Amino acid sequence: MFWIGTGSIIILLFSSRAYANNRSLWQKRSFFLQNSRLGYLLLQSGNLLLILAAALFLILSVVCHIKGLELHFSSNYLYHMTLSEG
Repeated sequence: MFWIGTGSIIILLFSSRAYANNRSLWQKRSFFLQNSRLGYLLLQSGNLLLILAAALFLILSVVCHIKGLELHFSSNYLYHMTLSEG
């Protein structure tokens, strides 16, 4: 759970920083896509999805740590997450 929590905090910090930087660059009209509002909205929505996913993984790692659960990932053709009591 330590690595999942640490990784989600890092992703949360960097994606929120990227969201704020893109917003300020768009307001200054020095955004790299110039006048492409669609590109800006797609980039910002991707940042918001990363922020949401990182927050949910952080919540998952905290709850699993408090309740004493273990999280197992497997990738046999499909990705699966299973929780088991440690």
